[in-house]
Amino acid sequence: MNYQYLRYLARTGITYLHPHRREATELLIAQLDLRPGEQVLEIGCGSGATLVEIALRYPVQLRGIDLLEEMLAVARRRVRLCGLTGRIQLQQGRENIPLPFADASFDKVYCESVLGIQDAASAQLMLGEIYRVLKPEGRFVTNEAIWKTGIPEDRIATINRAGLSNFGLRQASEEPWTLPNWLALFR
Repeated sequence: MNYQYLRYLARTGITYLHPHRREATELLIAQLDLRPGEQVLEIGCGSGATLVEIALRYPVQLRGIDLLEEMLAVARRRVRLCGLTGRIQLQQGRENIPLPFADASFDKVYCESVLGIQDAASAQLMLGEIYRVLKPEGRFVTNEAIWKTGIPEDRIATINRAGLSNFGLRQASEEPWTLPNWLALFR
């Protein structure tokens, strides 16, 4: 994957990159069912907007990890300007490398528009890592774009080729993931 488009978005300081933007993030936050003192990880934290939203509402400890230093620079600035440096820790991750956290470190883990743009093998590796760092009774919540049932595979391939060519990113995984296929990844 080419991250040129995401680097561009980092320069703009964009807040929410995913479909349905803040509305979808609000639903994700509600589904996390956060409790005081919990350890929470965001994978692909981007500009840090969701981390800040959570920190302003809930007394939890937050960590964010992202592949792009450009996104982390925006997130660090946002965290600093909001006075949340003691509550939110940020670090750079590496592609297809185990998460730099011990097993069972987090009560909650979430991501938005991260798994859905991966190929199936990368998404499965990432899910394995997510469940490794999640505590046994922990919760994982994600907000991802998937394909509606009935969209022809050749149309999916055409859309993804255009996305990769123009932006370096897929619209959604090149796998013809529909809701049943997507849910199968979590089993």
